[in-house]
Amino acid sequence: MGKDLKGRDLGVVIYQRQDGLYSARYTNKLGKRKEKYFKKLQECRQWLADAILISMRRLFIFKEVWNANAFCYCKRKSLRG
Repeated sequence: MGKDLKGRDLGVVIYQRQDGLYSARYTNKLGKRKEKYFKKLQECRQWLADAILISMRRLFIFKEVWNANAFCYCKRKSLRG
């Protein structure tokens, strides 16, 4: 659990640095770590929620495109053969 300078719990992936900035980091579905610093805790939480949502949507769209391409490839192959 991340904590602020006064010892309060901030959550799993948010913490406060010694210079007073809040930091949030997460690992997206592709395994790449993202981290960003903020002056306000609310901005930090909002960015984290948005970033995780966008990461999940991108992965979903990637899977849908890949499935559509694989379907078209199989369909063309069966028509030829």
